Formats: sequence, C-alpha cells, structure tokens
Amino acid sequence: MDSSTKTVVTLVLLVGVIAAASYFAVRRSKPDEEKLGYTAVLMCANPDCKRQYEGRIVAGTPPPFVCKHCGKKTAYRAMKCLDCSGIFPLVVQEDPTKPESEEIRTQECPECGSRYFEIVPTKAEQKEAEKEPRATEE
Repeated sequence: MDSSTKTVVTLVLLVGVIAAASYFAVRRSKPDEEKLGYTAVLMCANPDCKRQYEGRIVAGTPPPFVCKHCGKKTAYRAMKCLDCSGIFPLVVQEDPTKPESEEIRTQECPECGSRYFEIVPTKAEQKEAEKEPRATEE
C-alpha cells in the first residue's frame, strides 16, 4: 500500500471509531424510564384480586396503576396500619369539585378505622433497615 491509501484507511477507521464512541455515549446518557422511577409494594384494590406485590413506579405517574396479576388499573401503594397491622391499598379519592391543592388525601384503615398508617417497605428496604444499628434508649 502506498502512503495515501494508508492515510485514507486510517482516517476511515478513525471516523468509524469516533462515530461508534459518540453513538454509545449519547445512548448511555439518555435517562431510561426505569431509572426515573422507584420500586414500591403495591396492592390491588380489585375485590377479586387483592394481591400484593413489588412493582416499578415511573416517577410522576399518578395512581391507580395496572395490577400485574389481574391486569386492571386498580393497584395502589400498600399501607400498613400502625394500630392493627392490617395491610390495605391507599386508594386516594379525588374530589373533582376542589382544586388539587385543596384536596384532603386521608383514609382510614378498613379493619379498625385508624388514621395512623405507614407505607409497606420493599424487601430491599427491609434488609437495609435490618442492617442499621438500632438506637438504644438511655
């Protein structure tokens, strides 16, 4: 090969490498919907299903979510009552007559009527909590 052919081949290879590197850099920098969400324990409010499972929630998506078991849009975050330990879906009833900022988003435990409840933690959150040292009372 003469020097001009080597130069052309080298330039073509160089452009190819730069193009491939650029493609993968741009592709990697785009946020996936998976990365914009979080995992949560969901519970189906459908009386025929009522199953509980961990699901991926895309950030900013309002409930209800599609239940992975029955396929209906009746899944909500699972809550645990702090009084009776009952698990129930946090079904938020929106009032169309009030602006969103004025809606009262409260619910009672269907078992005991308590308004004291917390979000059911995922398995990963439970493991993380087990690792943390517990504070002792002095």
